[in-house]
Amino acid sequence: MQEMQGLGDTGVMTSAVLQALLAFSSLHRYGMQSQALELKNAALRSLAEGLAAVPDPDANATMQHTAAGMLLCSFEVHQSSCASDQWTFYLGSVKTVLDAYASIDSLYQLGQTSEDMAMLLDWVHYFDVLARFSLLHSKREQVLSSELPSTTLTDLCSQVGLADDDDDSGLVMQLYQLAILLFLNRSMEDIVEANPVRMQGHIDKAFALLAQLRSGCKPQFPIYIIGCEAQTDEQRAIVLDVIFQTERTSSSRSWNYFRRILEATWAQDDLANGNHNMSYHERLSSVITGIPVLGNLKQMMQARRGGAVAFNKWLASLIPYGDMTTLHMGSKTWVVLNSDRAVSEIIAKRGKITNERPHMPIASDLVSNGKRTVIRQEEEWREGRRVMHQLLSGSNLKVYAGMQQLESVDMLRRYLREPNLWFAHNYRYATSVLYRIVMGYPLNKSRAELDDYQRVTIEFVTAINQSYVDFFPAFSKLPKVLQPWRKFWAQMGAFHRRVFQDWWTPVRAAVTQGAAPPSFVRDVLLHPDVRYTGDDEEAMYLATSVMAAGGDNTRMTINVFIMAMITNPKVQARAREEVDRVCTNGDTIRLPEMSDLPEMPYIAAMIKEVLRWRPTVPIVPPHQLTEDLHFDGYTIPAGTSFLINSIGLSNEFDKPDEFRPERWMAGGSGDDKKVPNFWGFGGGRRICVGWKVAEQALFIAFSRLIYCFELTPNGPVDSKILNHQSLNEPFPVKATVRSEKHAALIEEEASKYEASFSTFGAH
Repeated sequence: MQEMQGLGDTGVMTSAVLQALLAFSSLHRYGMQSQALELKNAALRSLAEGLAAVPDPDANATMQHTAAGMLLCSFEVHQSSCASDQWTFYLGSVKTVLDAYASIDSLYQLGQTSEDMAMLLDWVHYFDVLARFSLLHSKREQVLSSELPSTTLTDLCSQVGLADDDDDSGLVMQLYQLAILLFLNRSMEDIVEANPVRMQGHIDKAFALLAQLRSGCKPQFPIYIIGCEAQTDEQRAIVLDVIFQTERTSSSRSWNYFRRILEATWAQDDLANGNHNMSYHERLSSVITGIPVLGNLKQMMQARRGGAVAFNKWLASLIPYGDMTTLHMGSKTWVVLNSDRAVSEIIAKRGKITNERPHMPIASDLVSNGKRTVIRQEEEWREGRRVMHQLLSGSNLKVYAGMQQLESVDMLRRYLREPNLWFAHNYRYATSVLYRIVMGYPLNKSRAELDDYQRVTIEFVTAINQSYVDFFPAFSKLPKVLQPWRKFWAQMGAFHRRVFQDWWTPVRAAVTQGAAPPSFVRDVLLHPDVRYTGDDEEAMYLATSVMAAGGDNTRMTINVFIMAMITNPKVQARAREEVDRVCTNGDTIRLPEMSDLPEMPYIAAMIKEVLRWRPTVPIVPPHQLTEDLHFDGYTIPAGTSFLINSIGLSNEFDKPDEFRPERWMAGGSGDDKKVPNFWGFGGGRRICVGWKVAEQALFIAFSRLIYCFELTPNGPVDSKILNHQSLNEPFPVKATVRSEKHAALIEEEASKYEASFSTFGAH
């Protein structure tokens, strides 16, 4: 090692290595005396001088720093009275130097050709494993925590001393050695490329030894580490045989649970199909294990109760497991789809057998009276889908664009006069457009009535899979006296129905009397020649649900747009430049119109990016499999429910947390990478039927707000905290009209349509 480090020269880094070596030797020979401390301090000074003199060290200097640092690390560890965590700082320093070395690939290539070099690098990796083994969720991007980690690996190795009467003791000791070698190599494979031939030799030998065991293997560490290498049915059968042998002779009750953990690891490996996006430590420690009966249900429920940020974080934690993550929640199996590929193949291409909704006794029966289209099962859903498609597509879109432009002018005027209520104006705009389309009237509702309607939507969305009963639907078959939860949910459903009736009854009466204007209710739901097969109750739920779902999703999306603008001023400026180019001609200005869409590709791209950046629905209502599905070599049984992980889909993009509309534009991504598909409106046969109407509403709102107002934060904001479920201001925003000319334009346009505006907050 001395020859390798060039100790024959007189450089300052050479002195650091020599002084560190002498300090360690002095400590070993004489204990903690003044001489050892002086040599240690001299080595530290030489290291500091060396880094100052050579800010960009070459390979030799880097390795000299590594050798000196690891000697000092060992110096701290070997103090007889060591109770400090100083050694972790030396280790962190060495790792930082190695990471910063520009030619680190060539350094490790040299390590593979030089046994001495490889030994020095293994020294670093071994100490790193000691530090990290007990910190299963360590933050890899940061220097090691100052908290002193316990040397769990050393403790495990010390357990190898087996009884002399154990016939398999020699085999178990060899298994321990192989397990530690495998663990060390796997732990460091993201830093040093392992020798695949040597690794496979260790694995083959380990399974050969397992097959020779006659009385099992009581220590679980080697079985787990080696078991995680099992990729074939034959290898897994060998591991399970050892577990069963040990379980028969062991008094421990942990083996059944141990086997379940190992099987869960295999299941996650199979689903990932070799495409893990996580480190070896994460793979070992992050197996999604559940508890008896509830499975993973408690984890999901705890995440939901923690709020939107906590729930999104939980969904993000599922991403490293691959395209699909299997969860056992309640009495059924759920598969979370984390990737564009999985959603495309399973939901979009196989929609015929993945279109069904599972039965949800709470959200569907008690809260929705079995009538809300979005969660109805397929047989009842099909008729509602047919008439909604007739309403929200085709030539009707041009008519709706006129309504949207009309209502947006009122939104702009309200922004101008009451900018502090911007969030209420967004909801009024989104709801009034759909009220005109569905009911045919301006939105003549009070602020209290609108608050009740928004509350209905929020309660319904949060009710989906919020109750344990929806995961154990058999409980709904119990006698009602044994269902104490029914009262709460039934009262919620009664409130929703009462609000819907208040909005439905006047329009229903006007249609009956022949006094109603053209609308979806008059011309489709209640028209005798259209042949809508639902009864009056179903027509009421269908009409009001279209307004509730469409209006509230549009509200939330506009709020996300506002957040994107106040946290990304450069994006706001670029979008405004585009709108100005189209709508400003010298001294003449006009409001953007729907016909301007082809001339505003950046604004159009913003619609997709807003829906991707912060999904308003983090997990799409479940799809249920009606037939066995064969996918990627696996058979997924009928009855399995699929959940689309919107957080996972949004994170498939390059730099996902950045708001970059150009990623959706031709050539805008700056590379040749394929842009994942867009799933902002769902997918398959259950895709949002009104997505084209929603796109129009968003384009008009985005372009007109950008053109007329400067949007800035009015206090501290966190772009991940959107408070969608609040009836008050979700985050602080200041909306300032751009100029007196823009203010005059808004007032002028508003005066033209004064008589047609929906009234809001009139009472």
